[in-house]
Order: sequence, then C-alpha cells, then structure tokens
Amino acid sequence: HLRVARSTDGEHFQVDPEPALLPASELEAYGVEDPRVTEIEGTFRITYVSVSRLGITTSLLSTSDFRAFERSGPILLPDQKDVVLFPERMHDTTYLAFTRPMPGSLSRILGIWLAESPDLLHWGKHRPVALPRPGMWDEARIGASLTPFRVDGGWLEVYHGADRTNRYGMGAMLLDAD
Repeated sequence: HLRVARSTDGEHFQVDPEPALLPASELEAYGVEDPRVTEIEGTFRITYVSVSRLGITTSLLSTSDFRAFERSGPILLPDQKDVVLFPERMHDTTYLAFTRPMPGSLSRILGIWLAESPDLLHWGKHRPVALPRPGMWDEARIGASLTPFRVDGGWLEVYHGADRTNRYGMGAMLLDAD
C-alpha cells in the first residue's frame, strides 16, 4: 500500500493512519509501490508500480489534495517501472515520461527510455535515452528517480544505478531543452 506523510516545515512529518492507496485489481494483487509524484497543470500525477503474478506495470493516480485520489489504471504494458513524468508539456501538446523497460530476453539492458503521450494515458514513440555504462558505477542498470526539472540549458534528471554487485549510486543527466 501507499501512505501519505504530511509536513508543515519539511522536517517533521505525520504519517496518515490509513493507507492512501490499497491494491484494487488483479494487476495489484501483490501490492502497489515505488510512487513518483509530478505536479502538472495544478494536479499531482502519481505513477506507481502495480505488482501481481502477471508481472509489474506502471499505473497512474491523480489528486489535488492528497486526500481524494482518482485512479487511471495501468498506463504501460508489463514490465515497466521507474516511470517519471515531466512537469510540463513539450511544445504545449505532448507529455513526456522516462520509463525503464525490464526485458526478460536477450541481454536485459535496463536503461532509461523516453515515451510520449497526448493525454497521459496512451504512450508511444518509446526510445532509449541512457543505458548502463560498462565498467562504471551504473553498469548493471539505471532508472529515473526524480521529476526532471528545468535548468539553464535543458532538463536535469537525477537517476539511480547499480553495478554488477548491486551497489547503488546516484547520478545526474543534463538533457537538451527540446
């Protein structure tokens, strides 16, 4: 399940006594986890991982107050996780998201991909953006961590990675503004 923690000062938090999100379908039978929150056009959009015997996939939740939530259900086919939405549309028409496909075939390259959507529900034009780097701290897998944010010169994305011994680290990528 997922719970909400609230704070007025950013240091002291009160965790809501009841879960904000409990499994509600066969695709969430084993649980819900790994939320990523992005404010888009005044609404908080939350991607989270739905886990079941059918695999893992990413679902979407919306809220304006973190008290009432609207479920949109799965937005990507299995197996996808680490989905992070960009906080604004590109060229005022297209939503973007980083994803991490988790293929069970061939060499299992677990990198960061970019997908496009007209409505936050239907995604396409998937393409790799960053892949694990052989011999580096992120040689086994990488995934998006935070909502990308604009900086001078583009978008900054903080990501996580792991080496072949599963030692995790954090890195950052600067992407072109377009």
